[in-house]
Amino acid sequence: MKHHPEFYLIGVFVLLLVVWIIQRKRILSRLKHYGRHQIINVEGKPVSQLVEPSMMTMPILTFNYSKLKWVSLKILNEQIHYNIENEYKFIGQVFGGKVITHKAKSNWITFYFENFKDEIFIKNKKRKPFEIAPGQDGLNKEVVFNIKDKSGIRLCGRPGSGKSFVLKTIYEQISSGEKFILTSKPQEFTNYEPSQIYDATDLERLDQFSNKIKEVCQKVKNKSNPNPIYIFMDEAQQDLRETTDKNRNQIVQVIVDNVNYLLGVGRAYEIFLIIATQTDTLKETKLDVRQLPILITGKLHSDYTCDYYGIPKEIGFRDDLHKGKMVISDEGNWKIFKAYKPKSLGKK
Repeated sequence: MKHHPEFYLIGVFVLLLVVWIIQRKRILSRLKHYGRHQIINVEGKPVSQLVEPSMMTMPILTFNYSKLKWVSLKILNEQIHYNIENEYKFIGQVFGGKVITHKAKSNWITFYFENFKDEIFIKNKKRKPFEIAPGQDGLNKEVVFNIKDKSGIRLCGRPGSGKSFVLKTIYEQISSGEKFILTSKPQEFTNYEPSQIYDATDLERLDQFSNKIKEVCQKVKNKSNPNPIYIFMDEAQQDLRETTDKNRNQIVQVIVDNVNYLLGVGRAYEIFLIIATQTDTLKETKLDVRQLPILITGKLHSDYTCDYYGIPKEIGFRDDLHKGKMVISDEGNWKIFKAYKPKSLGKK
């Protein structure tokens, strides 16, 4: 008995076609189930139907709609207004995802869903000077910004928000110039050069950090800084708080005064500050972190911070901004991203 491969191919094709038709009907049924027969206005009048039975999805075949990367829907009326952002919530509800952007061509509108990987590592690639990539966005594209001509980066977020991942990722990407960090958790930085790590709980090392900052300030005053300098401060609110130890308070005050000086003039001399705090409020922060133009944060707590950095409140107050998912704002341009896992933690 002879086998005819063409019959198998035809069978597979018919099966895929049936699955695709079922999927399309399920999607249309979901659209109707949520009670919406129009999503935009045409000259002030609602479009009578959302879509005709023409649509595309990626993946092409799936019944798990929460895993969709995008869905493209055909609007019946071509004369539409593309104020479609108001419908992101509805489309997200229908497909069980979060729409983050869209593209419109003729009467087709493609909605792209937020789709983060569980774990991502820094890409080994040569970067431009002062270029930093803290992670990837919901479309799995690398988020990149340039710190040139900027005073530095403000990091804030509760424990577990991903703040430490971002701090270490940025630290590891600095390949030229000088860098050092003040932290009360030196055990988390054992994979880095010990001379660059200053323990904020050790009074002697804290004093050495203070002297290091003085040296940097003197370079600025002498206008003699030939190479970029990156100053990292982890948990600055806690490490620079006032205590009952007078000697420590004196050292801390010197650090605060000098760092505030660098916040004002450092960018002209390629001195960058990366300062991390647990909250975004200014009440407990002695440093004038408002001078840091780039904000990377977990869920915010202050309306003022949202307004100051141009982050919509519905974005800044998102409950899922935690465990590596953060928002970055650079000169008013914001984006949600998933932080890279630092190289120092290794791959599983």
